[in-house]
Amino acid sequence: KMMDFKIAAVHSMFGQAGKIYLDADGYMLPSSSGADNTIDNLIPATNIGNVGSFFTASWATASTDILTSVLNFKTFALQQCSRHMKYAFYGKNVASYVVNNNYFQPYLMRNPQMNAQYVNSGCIPDGFLGLTWVPMQDTFYEDASGTIRELFPADQITFTPEIDESVWSIYQGTTPVPKRFGLQNSPDAANDLGGLFTEHPGLASYTFATIEPISIAQYMVDCFLPNFKVPNAFFFVDVTP
Repeated sequence: KMMDFKIAAVHSMFGQAGKIYLDADGYMLPSSSGADNTIDNLIPATNIGNVGSFFTASWATASTDILTSVLNFKTFALQQCSRHMKYAFYGKNVASYVVNNNYFQPYLMRNPQMNAQYVNSGCIPDGFLGLTWVPMQDTFYEDASGTIRELFPADQITFTPEIDESVWSIYQGTTPVPKRFGLQNSPDAANDLGGLFTEHPGLASYTFATIEPISIAQYMVDCFLPNFKVPNAFFFVDVTP
């Protein structure tokens, strides 16, 4: 569950413009609705929505020139962050918009390899317009009530450069984890971090027995922070404005 939460938190950043939303109890939310706390990677407003004014026309319309839009956007993005765009993470509606597009269909017909990629997978072929296309429709998590929540907007593309240590990191914090349990002879002894606790980085767990009722209790903890080190290198485009 803890590892699932970490993965979901990363997916939230890619789907929610660098944000992770938490309720008052610390549970993650799929949107800002009901959020008590927001972890914000401070993506510039100009990197969200109709980025560079290249996505004014909806991709749901077959006559929209998506090829020119993306190519011009890539030049714009390079000028903004001095990095070439490499990845296009896209929502569940985007592939159908692309394959039904009047500009893309002739391109696909003239490229048997990419045509086969689409027919075999239903996904946008890698290499289309010089990008690696990553479908995000399977990103989801189970919230505190047991409800399945989708994290990536259906009509969104998140464009990123090469994801390496220069633009991205997951920072690992520490959490006090007990080394042993039992009665102590004073409050000072019970608060002795060196004797009773150890600072553990990242994911950890511990287990102990309870007396009433007799049972085994297991606790899992994690302390991490996904981070876009270069916020202006990430672009979150709505293709149906």
